[in-house]
Amino acid sequence: MFGSLQIIYLKWIPQERRDNLRSTQFKGLPKMLVNIVQELPCAVNLTRLDGSGIVYQGSYYSCHIKGRKTEYHILDSHESESINSRKIVSEVTSLDFNDVKPTYSGMARQLSVWISNRESNNKINADIIPVWHYQKCSPAQMPNMKVCDMTAAYFQMACRAKSLFCEMVDGRVIWHAVDSRTEQRWEIIKLKIKPYKKLRLALIGVNSTSLNTNSRSSTKKYYRGKLCRMSGQPPTQFRNLAALTVRASYELTQIQSIECDSIYSNADCITTEINRKLKYWDDAGIEYSIRAQGDLDLKACGVWKCGERETLNYKNFGGFASHSPKNIETRYIEQLLG
Repeated sequence: MFGSLQIIYLKWIPQERRDNLRSTQFKGLPKMLVNIVQELPCAVNLTRLDGSGIVYQGSYYSCHIKGRKTEYHILDSHESESINSRKIVSEVTSLDFNDVKPTYSGMARQLSVWISNRESNNKINADIIPVWHYQKCSPAQMPNMKVCDMTAAYFQMACRAKSLFCEMVDGRVIWHAVDSRTEQRWEIIKLKIKPYKKLRLALIGVNSTSLNTNSRSSTKKYYRGKLCRMSGQPPTQFRNLAALTVRASYELTQIQSIECDSIYSNADCITTEINRKLKYWDDAGIEYSIRAQGDLDLKACGVWKCGERETLNYKNFGGFASHSPKNIETRYIEQLLG
């Protein structure tokens, strides 16, 4: 790996994988190395050990860049989805598996470049996404309720769009023509990555960077052991489409929440009475599923129990916390759905 760092890295890797790791990573001395670990190494220590390099530390990975070599550590809880996603990206783009980035954002950028390298006007106002998610929460205990989730909300909106290329001007969506090659590749992407949630989200996420100042990146950047400003990478040519899908999803949840007088709505989730239909979503042909149903105990955004299903933090959350929604003008959803 990187000289003296070899043993230090290996101690994070389960014993049964070490022999295989040694035999595969050093074959041909690849520029990009990928380790599967049970615990992420400390980002500060990685650069302090030899006093050089940059480390990007995410929630499930760390990436150490030193000169022309790059080494990744991926949590074993993400091993299966990361590997399967890399296989799909390799299959679709014809890239060698070892050349496919192991992070979802890296894969999403590679897919974006493969779909089209066309230049596009990405100059849009950041206020198109005033806040990232529509959220409303009025804590209560109510019988016979259901929690409904849009299916792959952002990706569903992107698939419903009239074109991959668009502009938003004075509240209007201007759609641009797409060549047949790009359109065919997009159809392949829609089919192939649908089962992979994190990759789907990343395809929108990497093109929405810096659009909303209220959202904070979970990724940190360290240079020579010191935390520094996260500059990030510029979005691809699909930034406008990504921004439109996020905004349209917000409007979609807001409209449906108001229509059914929901006591709890969060991002792509709506809570209402079991026998009540989600008329706007139904009329618009929105795909969604019933995530839970039964007696509802709603404590706060992301903290609830409905029937037999409960959120991870439900039992440890004390008290209640209400949240008032930020309503925005619904000007884009109808143009996207057409």
